[in-house]
Amino acid sequence: MVRVAIKFAFAVIVFLSTTDLKVYSQRYPESNERNQWKVLYQDSITKIIGDSKFKYLFDVYERVQFSKSYADFNVDTLLQLSKHALQIDSGDTYQGKRINTIINSVYQKSDINFGGHYILAQWGCGAPCVAGVIIDVNDGKIYALPTASYGYDYKKDSRLLLVDYVVDKDGYYNKSIEPWDFHPVVYEWDEFMKKFLLIYEAKR
Repeated sequence: MVRVAIKFAFAVIVFLSTTDLKVYSQRYPESNERNQWKVLYQDSITKIIGDSKFKYLFDVYERVQFSKSYADFNVDTLLQLSKHALQIDSGDTYQGKRINTIINSVYQKSDINFGGHYILAQWGCGAPCVAGVIIDVNDGKIYALPTASYGYDYKKDSRLLLVDYVVDKDGYYNKSIEPWDFHPVVYEWDEFMKKFLLIYEAKR
């Protein structure tokens, strides 16, 4: 991991050393401008995408070092004939009642979508912020998801949960976007312990 960090830092330093800093502007690029950016530098760890005319306008990407797939955490999906009554607190506050309403609505309307016998429900909790739970259809019990900035990726027949796994087709994620602590994180649902175990976290 240290070797990867050193290589990443070296790549950025090399890129900056070749940048013409005489052309400078305080203006931050609009999103439509960023869509036209090109790859200015790329190696096995780092990719820099930016304005080819003004190199000081760029985003730094780093490749995710996680190679496992949903299939590595595969589980059999329960043939859902019925759902256990939802075990949920009434919620005394407005926010608590709102969240409970979301959970109950998703639970009643959805089929199993995570871990073989769970229904995953999520909602916005700020900008950017996403929270959620999984509900066991066998007993109606609820378990909290790790908080995310942008959301979750998951499958009904896998215990793997990807959090903020926003990567491009080559597996690089943007280290330059807000919030500044944004980074892909991977969890495994432990059925025995009934909790999410951290198995991979990309570095900021």
